[in-house]
Amino acid sequence: MNSIRTIAVAMLSAAVLMSLMSSPAMADGEDSKLTSNVRKTIKRLGSGQKAFCYVVEDGSVQGVNPDQPVKIASVMKVLTTLWAVDRHGPNFRYTTKIYYQASNKELHIEGSNDPFFDRDRLYLLLSDLNRAGIKSLNRVTADRKFLMNMDLFEHIYNPGRMREYVYTEAHADAPLGGVKVKQGLMNAFNTSQWWSAKKGRYAKTRARNQTPSLLPSVTMSVEATDIVEGNPLSGKPGVTVFEIKSLQMKNYLKKMNIHSMNPVADELFYSMGGRQGFRNYLQATYGMGPDAVDINTGSGLPLHNPRNDTSISCSSVVRLIRRLDWNLEQKYGMDMTDVVMIAGTDAGATFNDGSGALVVKTGTLNNVKNLAGAANTSDGEVYFGIFLEGRNANLGGVQQVLANVKASFSLRRISKSSFAFDPLEPEMTLKAVSGAPVPAAPVAIRRG
Repeated sequence: MNSIRTIAVAMLSAAVLMSLMSSPAMADGEDSKLTSNVRKTIKRLGSGQKAFCYVVEDGSVQGVNPDQPVKIASVMKVLTTLWAVDRHGPNFRYTTKIYYQASNKELHIEGSNDPFFDRDRLYLLLSDLNRAGIKSLNRVTADRKFLMNMDLFEHIYNPGRMREYVYTEAHADAPLGGVKVKQGLMNAFNTSQWWSAKKGRYAKTRARNQTPSLLPSVTMSVEATDIVEGNPLSGKPGVTVFEIKSLQMKNYLKKMNIHSMNPVADELFYSMGGRQGFRNYLQATYGMGPDAVDINTGSGLPLHNPRNDTSISCSSVVRLIRRLDWNLEQKYGMDMTDVVMIAGTDAGATFNDGSGALVVKTGTLNNVKNLAGAANTSDGEVYFGIFLEGRNANLGGVQQVLANVKASFSLRRISKSSFAFDPLEPEMTLKAVSGAPVPAAPVAIRRG
């Protein structure tokens, strides 16, 4: 996010970068002036678990209760973001394969654990199949790596429909998920049965996505749908293989973090291995496995029956946020602003302090109010976490603690425009990669 770290990153070895994860939190007796001031502020905020910590560039983490586990709520989404960046990279696109046998009019979907297959993606697939001359099918099958959640992003357009849930069942390898995907495919691929609201939704999606354009209307029918263990068209004659791709990972991550989208985070977390997978990742990559014992979801929402909140120490969160920023810059020439909300700049941001210098994620539950991320300052990046719990935990308390941070450093506004999310791109269209040719239907020209 500034030239100071760019130079520093180039000089750091892998060993030094690993040491950033293990830099100890300073003891309470070694308070900086900032820590001392925050300690007084937190004391005035009343009872309840509270923690604050910060680190300047590659220094040591310090603060108030830095190593005490706290409920991090939606700040967890930044850790899910780090996992996705480390595992896939910010430019990664999921590739789903579509197998089509014209003689039997069968279509098979080979999934890639792509957690972002939503309504926009389905409409584009149907539109592209029509363009390829495919308008009726005897059977559609999908394997258990095909994840489908039609309204994954829709609570942004319909806020009242937002549902909070963990490990959605709208994919084939979750409990009851296969049944839901099977029925979902049957409903989606029989356009003659679309009711007026569904047709209206297609029209709105088409209006919202100019490139690539959807056809004015789509026609598709299917007799049967199934979830299968293997590819029933593998090795059969006359099979055409298509590919469809997702957006680049960074676009999904940025949207997820700006709007704090719980289903998106949970789907992504689930697709990468869930709770145990995250624990293994932290242990293998950063030697932090024990830190993840109370991390249960990618969104930070609690598991219920009995309730189990996602908890981790402030110092661990700040170290991992620092690694996200450094890894993006060292490996990809990016930084946190490419995947996390710039407060007050990105449209729909859940936090705005007016400085334009903060790249942060909020976290809110009942009696929990958190803020964590990085401040762009003349001294370099200042990574920080504010975690407040108790009856008086509110935005005002967060602002009071943050005021101490802002008074201790000279903030620098981040020169980036607001992020614009386009759910469909030309790279996502259906492309034949092998097999028998499929007659192409004329491409409709979008007018008006």
